[in-house]
Amino acid sequence: MSLPTSAVLAILLAVASLGAQSPPPPAPEAAPPKGEGDLMVLPTRVVLEGRERSAEVFLKNYGSEKATYRVFFREMRMTPEGTLENRDKAPEEQTAADVIRYSPRQVELAPGETQVVRIQVRIPEGLPAGEYRSHLNFQAVPKVAPPSLAPLENDKAVHFKLIPIYGISIPVIVRHGEVVAEGGISAIRCFQDAKLAAGATILEFKFDRKGNRSLLADVTVTVDSGGPLKPGTLLQEAKGVAVYNGLDFRLIRMPLLGAPKGTQLNATRLKIVLTYRDLKKLPVVAFHTVDI
Repeated sequence: MSLPTSAVLAILLAVASLGAQSPPPPAPEAAPPKGEGDLMVLPTRVVLEGRERSAEVFLKNYGSEKATYRVFFREMRMTPEGTLENRDKAPEEQTAADVIRYSPRQVELAPGETQVVRIQVRIPEGLPAGEYRSHLNFQAVPKVAPPSLAPLENDKAVHFKLIPIYGISIPVIVRHGEVVAEGGISAIRCFQDAKLAAGATILEFKFDRKGNRSLLADVTVTVDSGGPLKPGTLLQEAKGVAVYNGLDFRLIRMPLLGAPKGTQLNATRLKIVLTYRDLKKLPVVAFHTVDI
């Protein structure tokens, strides 16, 4: 069922407001670029499984100029550090892009205008059970001025004009048949690095994954006992940390900014909790004592 435009705008504003209230406060970010870069996409992740066969993605141009966006799939891999990189499909590999139809393929949005991209899954007969993922891209079509016909006098150099192309991508995941996964925490350590967080204590650990599907979890780090801070003090949190299928672990680094500047966390026992978003499993809990 399609939502009226007023309802879509209300959803967009509500999500933006919630994101601004997540503690602890993030570092200030630069204002988004104007023109082609002013695009909001919701949701930021699409999962289709069980009887779910369709979804809608809402686009909004919150800039001051009309903008055009191409919509297309691309394949990406996640590195152990959590970075997404473009990749080529392997021979005979099947991904979400092979079982999904979507429209439109290009949208033109006036300032403040909202558009819906509709996604539909078509599972072919004989498709092996598993998780299939591709990334849906919304890439701005740059406004290119017509080339000048005036000759360049006494100029033998080659000239290039670089035009930035803005884009946003979101994962689209299709789960078919039986899919299972287990997660855990390992290789925990703490260290200090002035280049990473102005001398704050850095917590590092591996978010492990086994099985044939991705994992998505929220991470919280609190004081369990010991040290100068009260038990339960929130030191850091991260929402929606993903480890995609095909990756055995993701290396997580979290500056413990919840501790007042200059606080020494030596002998503090940390409590690390992974709470799954899309699995009906108990949270994964690990403890680590800071020793720097």
